[in-house]
Amino acid sequence: MLNIKRFICNPIQENTYIINDDSKEAVIVDCGAFFPEEKQAIKEYIEQEGLTVRHLLLTHDHFDHTFGNGFVQENYGLEPEGYGKKEISFGTHKFEVIPTPGHNPDAVVFYCKEEKLALTGDTLFKGSIGRTDME
Repeated sequence: MLNIKRFICNPIQENTYIINDDSKEAVIVDCGAFFPEEKQAIKEYIEQEGLTVRHLLLTHDHFDHTFGNGFVQENYGLEPEGYGKKEISFGTHKFEVIPTPGHNPDAVVFYCKEEKLALTGDTLFKGSIGRTDME
């Protein structure tokens, strides 16, 4: 079973996710952490849960989803991944990487079949189909 922790980050209120399974291996998805307190909250959560972060995943590369990339690289030694990969594995789970250009030419969805979970970034919005006007 996957554990999903959401952090609402930066002035645009972007969703950053930390996802792990029972192995305590984790991924960070769309790290939009901009303010020091956001970065600190993410770091504290990872430490408190005893997680080992294996991947920094990007659904797309718009600024609000990438503010925290330097923070992740500095603290966990990870470069962003997403577009161009077919699969991302961590712990006992894997995400299929599905290209979904429209909102951004390099946009992807991360799909975990066994958990029936799709991380869509801005491809889908609650109550909406998302935005395609920013390409």
